[in-house]
Amino acid sequence: NDSFEIGVHIGDVSSYVKAETELDKEAKKRGTSVYLANKVVPMLPEKLSNVMCSLEPKKKKKAFSLIFLIDKEGSILKERATKTTIFSDYRFTYSEVQAIIENDKEATNKNKEFEKPIKKLHEISKKIRKKRKERGAIFFNKKEIGFNLSGDKVEGTYLKESKESHNLVEEFMLLTNIAVAEKLKRNKAIFRIHDKPDTKKVDNLFSVAQSFGHKRLNKKNNVGKQINDLLYHTIGKKESNIINLLALRSMSKAEYSTKNIGHHGLSLPNYLHFTSPIRRYPDIICHRLLNSFLIKEDNPINIDEMDKISLISTKKEKNATKAERETIKLMQTIFMKEKVGEKFKGIISGVIERGIYVEMEKNYCEGFIKVSNLQNDYFYYDIEKHRLVGELTNKKYQLGDQINVVVEKADIIKK
Repeated sequence: NDSFEIGVHIGDVSSYVKAETELDKEAKKRGTSVYLANKVVPMLPEKLSNVMCSLEPKKKKKAFSLIFLIDKEGSILKERATKTTIFSDYRFTYSEVQAIIENDKEATNKNKEFEKPIKKLHEISKKIRKKRKERGAIFFNKKEIGFNLSGDKVEGTYLKESKESHNLVEEFMLLTNIAVAEKLKRNKAIFRIHDKPDTKKVDNLFSVAQSFGHKRLNKKNNVGKQINDLLYHTIGKKESNIINLLALRSMSKAEYSTKNIGHHGLSLPNYLHFTSPIRRYPDIICHRLLNSFLIKEDNPINIDEMDKISLISTKKEKNATKAERETIKLMQTIFMKEKVGEKFKGIISGVIERGIYVEMEKNYCEGFIKVSNLQNDYFYYDIEKHRLVGELTNKKYQLGDQINVVVEKADIIKK
């Protein structure tokens, strides 16, 4: 009757990582896997993540499953959570699924029997995504940089693109996290919380956007929706980067907590992390909690312990993000060391009193120009409009402006 059963199956890591074992203590201490620019530091041993808990095709594997009955408009008619053994037919890469979505002849001929379900999943995921947008969840056009590495050499940089196949998986992962959060909201659990944005920073975002000709902020309406519209209308424009950056900076940081205040960025009253127990410790805890909930047992973890885990996991996540950014900066500097003396087109990506940051167009590496290098004038910093202004010439260097630069030096120690 135009409704579809969709199962989301997550490797049952908690049945291998038992509470208070050495494995569990080490995972709790690490809190998360760390994804550096050139390697991964995993939270759990590789034998678990890549072999035992990996849902390899044609093998029986333990899983935790959420089974949804969804109509063709993306509305959930019913859902259930259960422990399962999964025997999967096939393992796809994102690019294989993308090729099927794009009607690539070769890919569809090779995977004839999977073409229909994949396209149906894609169709439904787009409906779910649309609902999320209407609800006021915020969608950033974030740029992630990747590197072509050959041994210690950085041969080039590229942008990691988020394609429809990624969106497809993301929508069903979010759906699963929401479903588990709804089940555990009356019990104590580790929620993923995200506070409202900083009002001053949101005002600043819209005043900068106005200077580029965008609509002003209407405080009576849904702020999330207005930020979304703004981000959508800047796609492909020169100010896109700066608007994204200012929107990101206006956001609070998401964290883990037993005190559930909801998730503003996703526009949800209940949200938690469940779908990545192999690389996030709070997900393992939520697996244990859901298991107890299903078999009607008391919470296996007391509230003080959960508070402690929330604090550790939030701290470790921040450290991991910082480490990831540091290695990206390092790789970029190593790459640019070979480019001293070369000219590049760039865009002003940051303005402070001491000077301007410039991100180069072709390779997305960022450099700094001291205010003393801006010649023939004395420049003062206009904090409200994110720009430096020359007192004599009225020359302006503003966030989002295009600019030509020459690479003078690359300092690997300072990154």
